[in-house]
Amino acid sequence: MRTRNLHGSEELAYTLADPPRNFRELVWEVVRTIPRGRVMTYGQIAALLGMPRGARAVGFVMSGTPEEADVPCQRVVNRWGGLAAAYGWGGAARHRADLEADGVEVGDDYTVDLSRYVWTPPPERAEAWETENLMRMHGRQVEGDWL
Repeated sequence: MRTRNLHGSEELAYTLADPPRNFRELVWEVVRTIPRGRVMTYGQIAALLGMPRGARAVGFVMSGTPEEADVPCQRVVNRWGGLAAAYGWGGAARHRADLEADGVEVGDDYTVDLSRYVWTPPPERAEAWETENLMRMHGRQVEGDWL
């Protein structure tokens, strides 16, 4: 099945007949959909994937993301809008620089105003991610999946 993603380009859509992807791939897909100039929290991403207490698991995925994966990791912050001291590509200073390059203002205390910059995906996309991850966790297993 073909569909258009949030950026208007054509992509293959996930269907229930497809094998579920691993958690890392789902987290990366969510993060790749965050528009420039917007952010999401670790907990928000975890909740989208049907894991309301999985913020640390999302953080673990993000901390191990190589730059070559083409994932805009700078667009993920903590529940208070705080930047990651352990940002994988150079600490909080690099996290700040990457966010500012995206058009997000960062305060002197290394936080982002969530009321201004937080992004929420469309409900139909969020439901599809949650369904896929719950199937992965409780139904069909993916070889090599770590959660």
